[in-house]
Amino acid sequence: MNHDERTAACSANKVERTADGYRLWTWHPQWGGYGGHACVDFHGDDAGCFEFAIYHDGEFPSDKVEHEFHCCDALQFVRFGLDVYEAQAGVRYHTEHGASEQLFDLAERVRALAEKVKLVEKP
Repeated sequence: MNHDERTAACSANKVERTADGYRLWTWHPQWGGYGGHACVDFHGDDAGCFEFAIYHDGEFPSDKVEHEFHCCDALQFVRFGLDVYEAQAGVRYHTEHGASEQLFDLAERVRALAEKVKLVEKP
């Protein structure tokens, strides 16, 4: 798949059947200045552990995989992001104490929603 085809597949969050499971094409969050094409492979019919590969998609897009990872719990990324988001909100709240109050309130609402759908345990 070339760069333009990956871009279209990622923008559509394309899911396709593979010989041994499923593949999701989606955008990986920005690391080091650029987001990237993410190819996520689920093996078998249960979506337990998965591998994902990230292609560089910035000023100098590449057709080669830049990073590959193995993961067994996608919710770990959700929890990690939530913890980082809450910390950012808390730091901004304590250093600016202005418009960041909205950000801090939003982080509290996100945490409450995550607890409600059992993504995280109550502290």
